[in-house]
Amino acid sequence: MSTLYLHIGMPKTGTSYIQNFLRLNNDTLKQKGYVYPDFGIRFGKIGINRNGHFLVSVIRDEDRNRLKKEEKRIENECFDKLFDLLDEYPNAILSEESIWNSGERTRGKDFWTNLRNRLNAHDVEIKVIVYLRRQDLFIQSFWAQHVKETGLSETIQEYLSGKRFKRLKLDYYDRLNTISDVIGKENMLVRVYEKNQYIGPEKTIISDFLTTVGLEYTDEYVQPPRLSNTSLTGIYLETKRELNKIEGLVERKGYIQDLIKKVVVLNDDVRPISSNEFMTGEEAVALLKRYEESNSNVAREYLGREDGKLFFEEQKITNDSLPEYTTSDYMNVIAQMIALQNTKSNETAELIRDLKAEVKELKEENKKLQSTVDWVTTSFPKKVTRKLKRILGIKRNA
Repeated sequence: MSTLYLHIGMPKTGTSYIQNFLRLNNDTLKQKGYVYPDFGIRFGKIGINRNGHFLVSVIRDEDRNRLKKEEKRIENECFDKLFDLLDEYPNAILSEESIWNSGERTRGKDFWTNLRNRLNAHDVEIKVIVYLRRQDLFIQSFWAQHVKETGLSETIQEYLSGKRFKRLKLDYYDRLNTISDVIGKENMLVRVYEKNQYIGPEKTIISDFLTTVGLEYTDEYVQPPRLSNTSLTGIYLETKRELNKIEGLVERKGYIQDLIKKVVVLNDDVRPISSNEFMTGEEAVALLKRYEESNSNVAREYLGREDGKLFFEEQKITNDSLPEYTTSDYMNVIAQMIALQNTKSNETAELIRDLKAEVKELKEENKKLQSTVDWVTTSFPKKVTRKLKRILGIKRNA
C-alpha cells in the first residue's frame, strides 16, 4: 500500500518554507522513496510549490463564472499523474494550506469522503499533516497579512466580529474531528507551530516535518533561502489600512505596499509582529479563553497529553493600551512614500532618456549597416559583373 501525506497548513505556520524545501529537495526525497510532485498545472498567482492546490482550486472565466467542469478535468488529470507516481514511489507528499479553511467551501461538504474514497480505490493510505498556531498569534499575523497584501481596511477588532473571521477554523478540536471522522484519528499527524515543540535533530520546522513523515534530517538536504517578506507593523500597517479605504488606491495595492515596505527599510524599522501588536492584553486573553477547552481536547486526544496543554509558549500580556497615531504620524509615512515615488519617477525618466539615446545610437548604427548591406547586395555585385565582362571580353578578343 502506498501513502499520501497531505499537508493542509494551517496558514501562517511556515507552509511556504516547507513547500520550498520539499520542491528544492525533490531529487533527494525520491532517493528515499518519497516524491513531491509537480503536475505542471499553474493557477494564476498561486505559487508553483503549492502542488496540492488542484484539490481546492476555483477557476473562473472572464465574466467571473465558475468553471466547475474545468476544475474537475484538472483534478482528474493531477490524480492520474499522482497514481502513476505512486506506482514508482511508495510515498507522495502534497501541500496546500487553504485546505484547512476552505476544503469543503470550494468542493462541497463531502470533500474528505470523496478524497478518501478516491485514494482507497487505488490502495493509497492518507496521512493528514497539520500545524496548529496559538489563536491570538495566528489571527494577528493573518489579519496583518491581509491588510498588507489586499484591500482589507477593517481594524482587527472589526475583523473579529465580521463574516471573514467566522470562516476561519480556529476551533481546532471541531475542525480536526470533522476530518478524523472520515479518515480516522490514527491518520491525523497533528503538530504545534512553536519552536520549543519541534522534533528531529535540528529542532526546526523542517526537521519536525521530515520526522513526521518518517524521514531523518541529514546533510543531504539543501536549505532554501529565506523568503524576503518585510512585515508591516505599527504606523506602517495602520497607514496601509487607511489607504485601503481609498478605492483608487486599492486597485494599486501592490504598488502602495511596495512603497510602504521601502519606507520601513529606509527607517531601519524592520521587525516581526509581536504577540500583542494589534490587540490589547485583555483582548488576547479573551480570545484564547474562547478556545481553551477546544485546545485542551486536542492536546489530550490528538497528542496524548494528559495535562491538556497544547501550547507551551506563555502569552506575553501587558497592560499597555494600543498606540494611538496622530495625523502627523500618518502624514510622515505618506510624505516619505511621495518622496520615494518622486525619486522613482526621476529614475524612470532618466532611464527613459538613456534608452532613447541608446535607441538613437542603434538607429545610426543600423543606417551604417544598411548602407553596407546595400553596397554588398547591390553595388558590389554590379561592380563585379562589369569587371568580369571586361575580362571575358578581353579573352574573347584574344
